[in-house]
Amino acid sequence: MLRNQKKPKEARAYRIKHNYDLGDLITTYQWILQLAINHVWENISWVKKEILNYYTIPNSRKSVKLLKLQGKRFRILGKKILVFYKAERLIPRIPKSAEFVREMRNYLMSIWRRTPYATHYVDSAIRTAYWILESWRTNYLHGKFGGNKPVIKKRFARIKNTLFRVRDGELILTVIPKQKYLRFSIRNTWFYNRIKSWKLGEIILKDHEVILMFTKEKEEIETKGAIGWDMNIFSMDGFGDDGYIQISLKELFRIHIVYHNRRREIQRLLKTNPKLAIRLLRKLSIRERDKIRDLIHKLTTDIARRYSNCLHVFEDLEKESYIIGEGNIIELSLSMIGELSLKS
Repeated sequence: MLRNQKKPKEARAYRIKHNYDLGDLITTYQWILQLAINHVWENISWVKKEILNYYTIPNSRKSVKLLKLQGKRFRILGKKILVFYKAERLIPRIPKSAEFVREMRNYLMSIWRRTPYATHYVDSAIRTAYWILESWRTNYLHGKFGGNKPVIKKRFARIKNTLFRVRDGELILTVIPKQKYLRFSIRNTWFYNRIKSWKLGEIILKDHEVILMFTKEKEEIETKGAIGWDMNIFSMDGFGDDGYIQISLKELFRIHIVYHNRRREIQRLLKTNPKLAIRLLRKLSIRERDKIRDLIHKLTTDIARRYSNCLHVFEDLEKESYIIGEGNIIELSLSMIGELSLKS
């Protein structure tokens, strides 16, 4: 049995408009936050590591036969083949030792004391800097970001719970200790009854609004049974204590085919009027995405209501395509199927 295991939490965020002049506070916080990022960045160590990378080639029987003869590792994904190879890559290691954090805090505090604001803003800036750098590192390792240092452009101040308190439905936030406080009435907001029993965990302060983030431990729910789901092209097939369940996905497939045909018609304009064609294709893609999201939301909501308090088990969706017969390949979109994961 695991000890000190954290219970899962629910989170909700709400906005409140304000008329306070917070230009100097947010600018100063943004400045100290960037200094914290710079200090950590200068102390990041880059380590060479051997990784498995890949390049893509068109899928054909000839290509597959040649790759097998060459003894290369590959994976077929629809109309393309991923060919894997080993390469060296620089992996960043972010310093997190207590000694390093203490030294950085002392350095930032020596600068922050020139301002009249509460010293706890420095702790908040350090915490936010690490959060930003960890997010950058994750995206860097996935190939989404380059090796450039993050630069703060958006104006905000992330406030930790040592800088505010809630009393009688009123949020009181410290700006300058014993001198300046910001007060926000929560009691009169439309969402107050929803978060009465929730804990205010963190605040994001902006020039004209404040974002309140509430958390609450999830209640343990006894499951009444389990349903194993198998994802197919035209249906979701479930097997549970009550027997066989089938949910049709034909409408999802129909939407894809309809917009695929419309896209082909518009693509004919690329030679004669490319600007118009590109604009229409963008609109069509957004419309298709919205229709799919709406349908998936309705499907998952209906399943969650009909089979509440059930444990839902899904197949491994690492497979992105299924090969049927000889060379006939039908691709399944993980972005569509992945959203069908349910909250029990």
